[in-house]
Amino acid sequence: AMSGRQQYRVEFPVQAKPELVYNYMTDPSGLAAWFADDVTVNGNHYTFYWEGSQEGAQLVQRKANKLVKYKWTERQDEEYLIFEIQKDDLTEDTSIIVHDYDDADEVEEAKLMWESVIEQLKGTIGG
Repeated sequence: AMSGRQQYRVEFPVQAKPELVYNYMTDPSGLAAWFADDVTVNGNHYTFYWEGSQEGAQLVQRKANKLVKYKWTERQDEEYLIFEIQKDDLTEDTSIIVHDYDDADEVEEAKLMWESVIEQLKGTIGG
């Protein structure tokens, strides 16, 4: 039986300026470098392609160098993928906080997936 969908968050430190991270979270070729195999954009509608699958999302909110919020268009509920970028003014450290949804019993696996995806981002941006 379905155990229900739940939102979760994961946080990752990254050695990169928020401006750079933000570009990789909004620019189609930037996103294709770490998040999906390919990404196309039509206005605010993004289509993410992975091997054997694709999913559409609407870019519903963006704050330059701070926040990017996508709504998955094919999902029934208000499921958002949120990339939050936080910079510590004292240490100059940047953190990426990912908010996403998954089945309750898949959350731990999903967090591990994000870990490897963000590692790929870090390798791409050299952080």
